[in-house]
Amino acid sequence: RLGVLKGVFGVLSKDTQDAIPASENPFITELDEKVEIFRYNANYYGVVSPDESGFSEAYQTLKDNINDPDTIRGFQRRLASEFIADIYHHSSYVQECLVDIYKACTEMLRLLEQEEERPKYSGSAQHLFKRLNNFTPRLESSLQRGHIYWGFLKQRKVL
Repeated sequence: RLGVLKGVFGVLSKDTQDAIPASENPFITELDEKVEIFRYNANYYGVVSPDESGFSEAYQTLKDNINDPDTIRGFQRRLASEFIADIYHHSSYVQECLVDIYKACTEMLRLLEQEEERPKYSGSAQHLFKRLNNFTPRLESSLQRGHIYWGFLKQRKVL
């Protein structure tokens, strides 16, 4: 689901991307999930809390300028040189969470920097993005999660 939303978001014009609220930005959604996992693991493994290390402040700066490639690169630089290499070097599990955040930022940069490759039909892409956001709750409720028997049989919900 997020892959399609991120692809459509990457096709939108810069002005349209900036106009989309943070709650609908697929990059922020993915990063928030990864940061939440990082926070949980940092607490679980008893390392320096993200608030004390300066990670929370750096992440908030990134979220405030989420569509700016220079801000994303600065955050990645801090992740690689400060948080992964220095502050959280004791726990490989916590470092793995930070690497996942770094990878998400790399994907974000790739999609945001294809300005010259963006097609001229940004209006239809914006319409598609709105429709996908409206369709997501319906899609999520229709997915059947849980154990799959024999690789293909699924217990169906009784409506």
